[in-house]
Amino acid sequence: MKSVACEGGTSDCRKLLDADVVDELHLTVMPVILGGAATPSLSGLPAEFLPEERRFKLLSFTPVKKTGECVLRYQRIHE
Repeated sequence: MKSVACEGGTSDCRKLLDADVVDELHLTVMPVILGGAATPSLSGLPAEFLPEERRFKLLSFTPVKKTGECVLRYQRIHE
């Protein structure tokens, strides 16, 4: 199995989720809350949901004290 690392915005993430090729997620949670009607979500613009859910399990949680961020690592659950 080959690994591909991808970093990008919501449109890149949405394309990969639509193609069902995401096996692992590394998310950074920052102490900033974005707002507004046009604020994109992980899967694209609001109300543009994936056709079916994708389930993941938490593998690790790493707080970054200097910035207040948290890095979460998830693995895809194939049911």
